[in-house]
Amino acid sequence: NMDILRRTIINLLNVRRTLKNKFMGNERQSDKQIAIEKVLSPKDQLMEQVMKVINDNMDNEDLSVDMIAREVGLSRVHLHRRMKELTNQTPHAFIRNTRLQYAEKLLSHSNKTITDIMFSCGFSNPASFSTMFKNFYGSSPRDYMQAHRKI
Repeated sequence: NMDILRRTIINLLNVRRTLKNKFMGNERQSDKQIAIEKVLSPKDQLMEQVMKVINDNMDNEDLSVDMIAREVGLSRVHLHRRMKELTNQTPHAFIRNTRLQYAEKLLSHSNKTITDIMFSCGFSNPASFSTMFKNFYGSSPRDYMQAHRKI
């Protein structure tokens, strides 16, 4: 039935768009009040486990795809495939972007120095941190901090 096929395709595209926005940081949790359901789908459980490992090891510069794969109980290849499917990003890019989003939050809401923020986000090289931050947000960490600091 063509009508059922169209609706199924539209639903799949909407779910994919929602997941992509959620994990790319385009959707802010503070803007919405979401009721947490007790039963999570396997995809949501995987992303919850991945985010827990990343958040628990945010300041660990040795956090790697292998470490996450080990913690969530998947092979590196399978984790890569599932993350790419769910977020349109590789696990490495997802870790980097999550760290940069955390750095952005600290730059605009804390009194820490840029160096302290860099280390607390798991970066060890100031030049690479600055370059990655500028590529992601369009301005250097110092300029971003001066423009957005709320304290």
